[in-house]
Amino acid sequence: MKIGLIPIDNRPCTMQFPCQLGRIIKTEIIIPPAEILGDFLQPGNTPAIRNWVMEKAAQLDVLIVSVDMLCYGGLINSREGVINPDEAIEGLKVFARLKEIHPQLHIMGFNVIMRTSVTVRDDKTAVYWRDLGEYLFLNYKEKNSDLSVHEKKRLNLLDNRIPPELLQEYCAVRMRNHQVNSEVLLSLARGDLDFVILCQEDATLYGPHKEEQMKLEEQIISLGLNDDVVIYNGTDEAGMLLLARVLNFERKAMPVFAFNFVPWEGRNNIPPFEDRPLAENVKLQCTVAGIIPVFIQEKKPFMEQGFIADAMTIINCSHRQKGEDWLGPISPTVERDFAVGDFLRLVQEIRLPLGVADLRFANGGDPGFLKELAERIGLFNLAAYAGWNTSGNSLGTVLAHLSVFLAACKQEEERADWDLHYGFLLNRFLDDVIYQAGIRQRLIKLISDQEDFGSVYRLSPKGCVAAAKYLQDFMMLEAWSFYELYIKEKEFTGQPLGKGKIKVDFHGVTTGLPWGRLFEADIKAKISILPEV
Repeated sequence: MKIGLIPIDNRPCTMQFPCQLGRIIKTEIIIPPAEILGDFLQPGNTPAIRNWVMEKAAQLDVLIVSVDMLCYGGLINSREGVINPDEAIEGLKVFARLKEIHPQLHIMGFNVIMRTSVTVRDDKTAVYWRDLGEYLFLNYKEKNSDLSVHEKKRLNLLDNRIPPELLQEYCAVRMRNHQVNSEVLLSLARGDLDFVILCQEDATLYGPHKEEQMKLEEQIISLGLNDDVVIYNGTDEAGMLLLARVLNFERKAMPVFAFNFVPWEGRNNIPPFEDRPLAENVKLQCTVAGIIPVFIQEKKPFMEQGFIADAMTIINCSHRQKGEDWLGPISPTVERDFAVGDFLRLVQEIRLPLGVADLRFANGGDPGFLKELAERIGLFNLAAYAGWNTSGNSLGTVLAHLSVFLAACKQEEERADWDLHYGFLLNRFLDDVIYQAGIRQRLIKLISDQEDFGSVYRLSPKGCVAAAKYLQDFMMLEAWSFYELYIKEKEFTGQPLGKGKIKVDFHGVTTGLPWGRLFEADIKAKISILPEV
């Protein structure tokens, strides 16, 4: 099978992760040349991307397309007003041309319902991001419920503080993007697309996105598209989820994933940057990925749950109504939210591939939880792990990696690349926990202490050099320490190899800051898997 992917931008999570997962099972995924995909504030070359997909379509079995890249030049540019509605909608005509020439090509599109704020480029726009997000939340909350006296004062203050032209441009861009999303549904109804996901980017319980979602849902029902469209929280994981859908439907057997929320009550909380309860988003992402979700009942033995599962996912979530964020204030002393013994007994009584969605914090994993996993279960006894950025991003990564893992286990041994599987897993530990919940905090202080290093949102050339060197040096030290503490002398089950115990050799790690900011890093570990004789 050959899959074409037009990613939403060129970040590692959106461009590299799907390709890395595909390589584990020797599935070829081709993407447009890097030079036409743009960069942080440089939009992709939309005419060149449309030409590329028309040229490559004859080679493909499946095409996964970011509508935001196709129409605007990427996620960041989709928040700008440079492209007018007619120009954006013109990009959608590619789907009709593709289907006319290649009717057998299966085309899946994903596009974003705009976030509840603006892009952060520097310290000034960081203030706009915070103010506009709060203003939109309070403004739309007022339409649905009563505001407190304090909230009314805040709304009035923000109304006077936010530049009118900023709000006007934001609303105009939202209107254009909503129009394009509506046109995508019409394209789907005409048969130009086979499946669509509408990704709700960073949002809150109240905001303009809720009205747009309602209108889109009404359109979906009126067009009879209920089985062909999913609206859920997330964005950066979309390419991976659609890859999982391809794999699961190719196997002609939707896998059953059992989910255990830790703590149990955390399933009803709304994670940061999202607008619906966690359990609801789990179900929606599973629908996208072609997975049947079942929720483990609290305090009931697994064997008495009444279902048979293909894999299990532990969701480490917060007992708090609003979770914490590694890029915001974190409580210095964090109490455990659950009985570790009960959790481990549940894990030990089953023999299923185990994934861990580490969603307790936004923008980084839970170091204490990872330590317990390492000491009590063994990190390479996991089939998947993620704990980066938003809850939806991490969840989608785990669902996709688990789907790839199951597909690999069904293949002949020589067809699956287990070095790549375990390498992707180690990258998640190093990136999501070591970098995002640790090294990045030190880098933020380093940049903040030097006036000529730029800002954490956009480094100066001098700041880029200093931050990149600091990251590489500290990651190498931290990675070796992590390996020696939790991996080096440990034996793991080697379940995917089916040949007893395995050991892991670590050969180093490379790092980078691809967008010249601290929010994301490009971290790649090199390992090899050795059967234990």
